[in-house]
Amino acid sequence: GNNLIPPESIEYINAIKSGSAYQLAVDPKNNLIYISWGYRLGSNPVAGILAFELDNLKAKGFINGVHDVYGLAFDQRNKRLLAEHTVSRKTEEGKLLTGNSFDIISLKDGTKLTKTIEIDREKKDRNAFNSHYIFVNDIGDIFISSESKPKNGGPDGMQKITKYNSAGAEVWQTKAFPGLVAALISDDKLIAGVNDLYEISLSDGTINKTLYASKPDNDDARYMALAKGDNLIYAASFSKLENIAPKKRSYDNIYVIEKGKSAKGFSTITYKESVGVGSTSLIVNPERKELYTANFNDNTISI
Repeated sequence: GNNLIPPESIEYINAIKSGSAYQLAVDPKNNLIYISWGYRLGSNPVAGILAFELDNLKAKGFINGVHDVYGLAFDQRNKRLLAEHTVSRKTEEGKLLTGNSFDIISLKDGTKLTKTIEIDREKKDRNAFNSHYIFVNDIGDIFISSESKPKNGGPDGMQKITKYNSAGAEVWQTKAFPGLVAALISDDKLIAGVNDLYEISLSDGTINKTLYASKPDNDDARYMALAKGDNLIYAASFSKLENIAPKKRSYDNIYVIEKGKSAKGFSTITYKESVGVGSTSLIVNPERKELYTANFNDNTISI
């Protein structure tokens, strides 16, 4: 579009210094990959979404007027980006909009910010949950996965998911259930949870009382992301420092999940005494029958 700050500009260089990469969104038809650029060290960076050419990763610039993005999704049907803000974002006037929100950004008319939706606006427990991930289905419905914040009065270890229609109006919100942030659209339902996985109705947000799949033998597993391949679901898991045995070096960071069964894990990494051990994201390449995972403590990608 015509709303990009070009990579050769001073504004681009300064913006790059003030944030961190979080999530990827791909528009293969237009040879573009987008990276969300989010909050780091209290910075509220000016850049929110960086754009690159997909085939050679040449920088295209960043979208003007969209600040401090965490979750990011590409809506293929409506040709737009969906950008989620955790805790706060700056407005175009430079004011700080507190609370969780997400932007709808049209790619049809020059990468323009169309609308900002404030999540849980005017609800009593708005600050008890932080939104983290945004995703979209084939018809443009929008989903937000949020993590409870006990320090702000939220329940301990709980997750909720909110569905919006393509215009940004809230359709339903689940009750809080044991979880963190991982969620996945699978056929006519949502799958979500931190190690026990729950099955959630796409039509009304009802949570099935029967688990989709039970936690693995290692109940310290913390699913950070889910991906689907063939008839299975895969989970990337990240273990917190306080749950790591002192002398253990190998940790299951990938889990293979079949409906109705306990998940089975395997390891692609070794513990290097850092802040934790495991993987924070993964994707499946169905054409090559491969799975790719980002290994947090190793700074590596496993195939």
